[in-house]
Amino acid sequence: MEYQFLAEYFVLGTLGAAAAELLKLYELRGKWDEPKLEAALRSPIFWAIVIGMLAASGFIAWAVNAKTALAPWQVVLSGIGARTL
Repeated sequence: MEYQFLAEYFVLGTLGAAAAELLKLYELRGKWDEPKLEAALRSPIFWAIVIGMLAASGFIAWAVNAKTALAPWQVVLSGIGARTL
């Protein structure tokens, strides 16, 4: 396998985790009051954690699927699964 193909796994896993994160933010919108949600969305620590979790999910999706040739949606599901754990 060539390196570019594996980079696609990282990106697809990260995008899957980002989709799950967007759904989680939508869920929090209904649970948190407006000032608390705005404060969280403006916090650099909040975004650092979110970006770190997305990158970790992309790495896990790549690491788990590096030796296999999978359909793209399977790699996306790996990223979603890594994010939800």
